[in-house]
Parts: sequence; C-alpha cells; structure tokens
Amino acid sequence: MKKFTLFIMLITGCLVVAEENYRLILNDAYIHKSSQLLLQYLNEWADYSRPREADNMAGLERQVYMAYEAFYKYNYDSLLIKNDSKAPQKRKYLLIQKSINVLIANTSKFIYFDEEKRNVFLKTTKSNHFENFKPSIKKDSLKTLYMAGDYGTMLLSFFESQYDSNSRIKMWFGQTKKKQRIFDKVNFLREYLNIYPSHWGNYWIVENEPYVDFIVFDKSYTSALIKYRINWEIGECILRKNGNVWEIKENKIVGIE
Repeated sequence: MKKFTLFIMLITGCLVVAEENYRLILNDAYIHKSSQLLLQYLNEWADYSRPREADNMAGLERQVYMAYEAFYKYNYDSLLIKNDSKAPQKRKYLLIQKSINVLIANTSKFIYFDEEKRNVFLKTTKSNHFENFKPSIKKDSLKTLYMAGDYGTMLLSFFESQYDSNSRIKMWFGQTKKKQRIFDKVNFLREYLNIYPSHWGNYWIVENEPYVDFIVFDKSYTSALIKYRINWEIGECILRKNGNVWEIKENKIVGIE
C-alpha cells in the first residue's frame, strides 16, 4: 500500500512539474518575444488535445456533440474573423469553447419561433450544462486546442486572472501599465491565435467563433436550434436529424451585438 501511495505521489508530482514547465515556456516565449517558444507551447497543447468521440457516448451528450460538430463544419468558412488584421495564412490553431449550454423543449415537435414566442418557449425547457467540452473538429491543416483542461487554464492565467467565466480577457480604459502589458500579451499570441476585440471594446475574445450560446433540442432529439455568435453578429441554425445524421436546414444571422 505504501509503494502504491508513493507511486501516485510521484505521478502527481511529475504532472505538476510538467504543467509548471509549460507555464514557464509560455512566459519565456512572451518575455523573449520568441515565436519558436510560442509554437513549442501551442504544439504541446495540440498534442495534448484529444477529442471526446460522439461514438463513445449515449443519450443527450451524444446528440449535443453530433449536432455541434455538424453545425461547426457548416459554419467553418466564417471562422476567419472579418475585422482581424492578422494574416489568415498564419492561423494554425482553433480554440474551442470549454463548455456548452443545452436546453430540452417540453414538446416532441420543434417549431421555429419568432423572438417573442421563443422567449416564452425557452422558459418551459429543462437546462443542462456540459463542461469539459471536446468535440471532434477536423479542418485542413488547422490544429484543435481545447480550452477545457490544464492548457486552457494556463493560457488564461497568462493574463493575470483578468478574465471572466466565458474566457474573455478584460480590457481597461485609460493608460495603465497593466493595460499595456495585457495588450502586449494579446498581440503576441495573435501571431498564431485568433484573439480579437469585442464589438464594444471592453474585452478580448479568446474562444474562437462561431461560439454557441446554447442548443435547444426537442424532447425526442430529432430537431435542434443553435443560437450562436460570429463576427459580432448573432445567428441561429436549425437542424433536423436524418437517421443518425444531423443536417442543417436553415442558418441565418438574426441580430448584431
């Protein structure tokens, strides 16, 4: 028993040391403005990032992953943000949101409501929240990075705890040393990551868009509505299940932030 306990302590200690090493790599990369060290950190993160496959799931969680993956694939062409001044060809990584909100409608027949009726409809639903969100996103030569997990936490801590629950980096008005330091860190990472300012300029958005605010399923899991944000705009996507495959039936922008 003592040997087993010692073994666990050694493994835990190694993980802590490894995490601290990666944290130091990111800080050193910034201090020395080293693209090589930054790429080392991002590639280690990419190697660590493993999707949770929908085929290994059941019930609601399986439908959430399948619908999200179908939606993301359909909307991929809009991933390169219109107002991003960085060269798109340098984009090598996708930062996927760490959690997702899911609602279940109290009906077996899904209806595309207008805004007023939809608000009433949403009050009649059951809510779920999935953490450790790691969908399978496969796109060309881009590497997927999951905000869920240690690396996402390390990235946020790089910004000195100046972030909210949605992984958005806070901005400040006025000239301060901290504001300038955070701004410099953001610009350093933007060489390879798609981090960009919010519409109102009060925070930096880290998790890449399209960002899903929530998914609504009918209770038979055959229809879904996805509410999302992209390019400072608000979109809605209607999906229907055909056999075991989710298909996009309608996708449109319905508002602006």
